[in-house]
Formats: sequence, structure tokens, C-alpha cells
Amino acid sequence: MRRNLVSDLLVEHFNPSLFAPDDDYEAALWRGLGKWQPGQALHHFVDDYRHEVCFRRPEDGLARALVSPFVIAPDYTVYTDDPEPLAAYNVWRSAVVASFWASHGVRVVPSVSFHPSFSTYVQPGSVVAVRAPRSADRDSWTVDLLDAVSAVSPGRILVFGRAFDLQIRFPYTFIPLLRTS
Repeated sequence: MRRNLVSDLLVEHFNPSLFAPDDDYEAALWRGLGKWQPGQALHHFVDDYRHEVCFRRPEDGLARALVSPFVIAPDYTVYTDDPEPLAAYNVWRSAVVASFWASHGVRVVPSVSFHPSFSTYVQPGSVVAVRAPRSADRDSWTVDLLDAVSAVSPGRILVFGRAFDLQIRFPYTFIPLLRTS
């Protein structure tokens, strides 16, 4: 049954305390939903419409997640000028989907959101994942990243995208986003 467009499946499995242990994430072949195939690690650093299915039809999203060695929680877009309730809702959606998958044995890594409610859903010491910034935005992105993860004190940050000289106090690993035709 659905209430207010939220599946009861998501609500009944919600545990607002996500934790991803350190693992061999960089050895996995990561793909986004447009290129992903069963057996590959699945990231959600893609346009929101590609992973909307994870929230609207949780069984379909779970079916994909179950055949992946690792999955990054959906990265629902939060813009700096979003109304506060909308921003908090998108952070919650990511957490509730990740919690649903984790309750079914999926190895899920929380996706960093630059919204204050992010730390509400992630246990201290967890591995977290984030999309690397564009070259022009690196300085402000680094400040925002530190603000977002400081309360969580992540065990490691998986930074998806092009590597650059990142100066932060937390351990991190760059994971390239593969571009194939």
C-alpha cells in the first residue's frame, strides 16, 4: 500500500542509522544506471530520473541492488536554493532507500549530501561516497564537503570522478567514473 507516494515497504524497513564498513571498493567495476549490468558495482551519480525508480518502485530498485557487489545510495539532487522541506525530503529519500536495501543484505554506501540532515542518517565512522566537483568548483566544494561530513567523521570517503589534490583530514579514495560509448 502507498500513502502520500511512499511505499510501505520503504517505511517498514527504515533504520535511520546507515553504516558501510571499509571494503575493497576501488577494485570494483563501478557503473551508473545507464551503463550498469548485473555483477557490477552500482553508483547513483546520474540524473535523478534514472534512480527515481528506487523510491517509487522499491522492489525494482532492490532487484538491481541485490545483484551488485556494492551500491551507492541514490544521490537525489539537493540545490542550495531548494526550499528547506524539499532539500530535507531528498536527503531522507536517499536514506530510506539505502536502509531498505541494507535490510535485505545489500552492501550500501551512503551518498553524501551537502545538507545538514545528512549526518542524521549515517553512523560515525561509516564509509561515504560523493561525486567529485567540476574543476572550477573545487575550493568551495571542499569546504562544503568538510561541513557535511564532519559530524559523521567518515572512515573513508569514496570520491567518484576525476582525481585532484584534495586537502582534507579524512581518508579518501578517488574512483574514476568510467565513460564508455
